[in-house]
This record gives sequence, structure tokens and C-alpha cells, in this order.
Amino acid sequence: MPTHSTKSRARKSVISESSASIQNSGPVLSRCEYALSPRVFHVSSVAILLASALLRLLQLDLRPLHHDEGVNGLFLVRLLREGFYRYDPANYHGPVLYYCALALARLKHLFGARLDLGVAGLRLTPALFSIATTWLVLLLRRWIGDRAALFAAALIALSPCAVYFGRDFIHESVLVFFTLALVVSVLRYSESRRPLHLFLVSVSAALMFAAKETAVISVAVLLLAWALSIIWIDHRKPHILHSALSSIPIPPWPLFAASLLLFFLLFVLFFSSFFSNMRGVGDALVTFRLWQHTSTLSNRHPWYSYLTWMAVPELAILSIGTLGFLTNLWRARGRFAVFAGFWAVGVLAVYSLLPYKTPWLALNIVVPFGIVAGLGFDILFAASEKLHSPLLPRVVVALALLFAIWTAYQSFRLNWLRFDDQSHPYVYAQTPRAFLSFIDEINNAAARSGTGTSTSITVTSREYWPLPWYLRDYPRAGYYGHIVAPNEQLVIASEMQEPYLRPLLGSRYLRAGTYPLRPGVNLTLYVRQ
Repeated sequence: MPTHSTKSRARKSVISESSASIQNSGPVLSRCEYALSPRVFHVSSVAILLASALLRLLQLDLRPLHHDEGVNGLFLVRLLREGFYRYDPANYHGPVLYYCALALARLKHLFGARLDLGVAGLRLTPALFSIATTWLVLLLRRWIGDRAALFAAALIALSPCAVYFGRDFIHESVLVFFTLALVVSVLRYSESRRPLHLFLVSVSAALMFAAKETAVISVAVLLLAWALSIIWIDHRKPHILHSALSSIPIPPWPLFAASLLLFFLLFVLFFSSFFSNMRGVGDALVTFRLWQHTSTLSNRHPWYSYLTWMAVPELAILSIGTLGFLTNLWRARGRFAVFAGFWAVGVLAVYSLLPYKTPWLALNIVVPFGIVAGLGFDILFAASEKLHSPLLPRVVVALALLFAIWTAYQSFRLNWLRFDDQSHPYVYAQTPRAFLSFIDEINNAAARSGTGTSTSITVTSREYWPLPWYLRDYPRAGYYGHIVAPNEQLVIASEMQEPYLRPLLGSRYLRAGTYPLRPGVNLTLYVRQ
């Protein structure tokens, strides 16, 4: 790996002049002096992206859908088959996930695939967004340096949290991608002042809000981190307010108006279901009031929960990220490095203070902390080079490799071995793997009856998701949520309903078996003789 000590004086001079010109251009961090050769950077980037893709795409259908995935999947099925989707502010998140999955399904349909997505097809959309997030981190090389970008991208590519929830058909990976895309677009526009980059800012911001209502938290933290970075760096300047205002890349009014119009157009387009439900635009604002109430009542955990959940699987990101944050506060490498640190710590603080906590929200913490961890590794490497010992840089590289191996091991263990192990902090009400045997038994019973997908099914259990998605091709499946006197070919009941249901079934039904739905909830299948 090339080091600072091996670079020629001419190389130093070019970098120094480039750094000075960039430093004077505004809020952009100067290019890191410890640059790698283009060949090394590009080969390393490809390797990281391949690892990211392999971890997210391999055996996407290995674990069953969980409750939320089943609900989201059924929304997509209805959108695919009926062209119908309406945003519901009370119970569900934004529409971007569904329309992106719809576009992917239609693209596959052009090549002869069925206009329906299985488990792997559902999860392909968030997986691609998760892979693209790794790519966006590599685009930060101009503001954090080549080595820091590679370190950060590698940590995020291997992160158990990023991989596990990048393989879920939920909204978090989409939100995190557009959050980082917003940051990258602002950086690009602050440097280039090109209209394209400003429009990308508008697109990223609009799709953040159309992905999930917690985008308001992300935007608030980004703005606060920007303000704190200015205060921290320029607090000794007499005209700090002027310094803050001068760091804002204000576009010409016509261009600003056009970008604002683009934001509102995309916002309205998605929430109105492409102008078929204009009420959805108003509902997009109502949701903040509803979720403010929900966030104080359900999924309550102690303030330190995210630190506890991430301590082991994200050891590298948390430990080296903390080092990077503190070091950049002490000796700032540039405004973006300080901004990234405040972003990481700020989002951790906000989500820790909120009573509502779920493991997938940690993805919003992992990505900025991964960027700061990349800076931390680069700081360690640069410090080892300055000590003029050929051994120390190798020690730092070995440390980085050990952290990468540990993170990759944790990721593999979680996603392929322990994906339904409730003792793991990231596994939250995950459907056990034995549930797939239950689906096989239903399909086999329907095939034996000779009626196939026309088989009639009664579901009396109050809890049954993601069963409706797996039975989406059974039009005669009814979900009652309470005990009824059934006459259908198959009856699915909760284990606790059995003493009350058996007298109604009599000798007409044969008990086929009991299968787990989620921890504490088992379903029993009865087949009419």
C-alpha cells in the first residue's frame, strides 16, 4: 500500500496546491494527502462492492418473511395485480419501497418472468439499495480521503446490521440510502454549483420523506450537525454568522425555484399514488402527529439499548468510529470530518432518547458511524506513518483486517446461522425457519385434495402474518381472527384456540400438526377428511 513517505516531491506539490484551492472553495474538505493510486483504489472498491453484493444477494429467500415483510409484500401484490395503492398514515410507511419493487417486477416481466415476486424478488429491492449505499460511501473519497473511504465502505459492506436489514423487505435501507445520497449531493453541489447536483439534492430529499416518516429525524440531525461543525471550526472567528452563511451554497433564484418545484412534484407524485389519491398528500403530514403518539407507547426500551445491541456485532464501527469522532474534534481534518462525527453521534443520541426503539433503526446509526470509523482508521494509519517505523503501518493494516474478519464473521453467523435466534439483538419477532415447513404442508394438503389453489381455508388465529402473503394465490382463504364454525377444507388456528375449536371440528377434521409463527405463537393445521 503506497504511503506518504514514498511519494515524490512533485506529487506532494500537486496535492498541496489542489488542497489549497479546494479548501478556499467553501465548505468542502480538502482532498486527503494520503491518496492511493487510482488502480489500487478502483480494484479495492470493486472488491468491496462485490463483497457487499454477495452478502446481500446470496440466498435471499433463506429465512421466512416476518410480520412487517408480509404486510409490505401484500401491498406490493395488490399494486402488481390491481394497480392499487393508497398511503395509510396510521399504520404503514411511505410508498417509495413499493413503487421501486413494482418497477423491478415489471422489468423482470419484460424478460419473461411472472408478474409476481417471490421472497427473493421482494427482498431484491432493499438489497440493491443497501449495496448502493456502500457505493455512495466510496463517492466520499474526495472529502474523507481514499483510505478512509475504503475503510468506511468495507465496514458498512460487512456490517451485520446493514446486511441483515438490507435483506428485509422493509423501508429502512431505502431511507438510509437517500439520506446519504442527500449528503453526497449537497457536497457535490457545494463544489460544482451544477444544476444537476442541485436537482439530485431535491430528488434525494423528496424520496427520503416518501420512504419513511422518520426522514424528519434524519434531516433535523443533518442540519444540527452542519451547524455544530461550523461552530466548532469557526468559533474563534469574530464573524461566525457570516462564516456560516457563506458556507451555504445558495443557488440563483430561478434554479432554486426549479429545485423546490421538483421536490414538491416528487412528494405529491408518490404520496398521491401518481395523482390517483390526492388525499394521500395530506395524510403524509398527518402521519407525524400519529407517529408521535405511537412512538411513546410501543417498543419502549432503555436509552442505552442501541449501544447494547451494537456492542458486539458492530464492535469495529463503534470503537474506531468513537476514536475518529474524538480525534477530529481535537484536531479537525476539515469541516466534513467534523460534520460526519456530529451526524453519527447526533443520530445515536436522538434515537437513544426516543422511547420507541427497534433494531432496524440502528441502520441509521451504523452508516454515519461507519464513515467516521473510516476516518478513524485513516487517522491511525497516518499517525503510524509519521513515526517513521515500517512496522507500525503494517500493524494498523493488520488491525483493520482483524476488524474486517470479525465483522464478516458476525455478519455470516447472523444471516446464515442465527437469523431466527431470538437471543441475538437484531432478531426481532422473526418468523422461525420451521414456518416454511408449515407452508409446505398447506400446499401439499391442497395438492392432495385435488383443488390446488382453489382450496378453501379458514384462519381463526388472531395472529397470522405473514401467512396472507404466502397464501396470496389462494382466493378462498378467509382471515377471521376469532373462532368460527368452519366447513372449509383447511382450518388454521392458534394453539390456544384448540380446546374451544375441537368440539366444532369433531371427527370431520384431522390434526396435521403444529408449527411456530413467532416466539410464543404457534399455529395448528386441520385438514378436512
